Amino acid sequence: MLRLRIRSAGLAFLNALISLPGFVVGTPTYLGKNQFHIVVTGTAVTTNEIQGSFDFTRWDFINDVVVTGPSTSFHFTNTALVFPYRFFRAEQLQ
Repeated sequence: MLRLRIRSAGLAFLNALISLPGFVVGTPTYLGKNQFHIVVTGTAVTTNEIQGSFDFTRWDFINDVVVTGPSTSFHFTNTALVFPYRFFRAEQLQ
């Protein structure tokens, strides 16, 4: 968790706790036939962009996920070329 400090009109500070998005331990889970079950955690009511890569250099957009509670899950079917492995990350959108 990060503490975000926002200066309001130069007079005071507003402290807000934000939680960086992440994956629940054990996910993404491979379901077979290029399907994955992904559970994302983060700050409630935030939108997170899920990205995938096979080399940690190029990241492809997979889906936008809105965290509605402590965690949110979704299924993803990989329709791109089949790679021997795939890495995932989540980035919170502003």
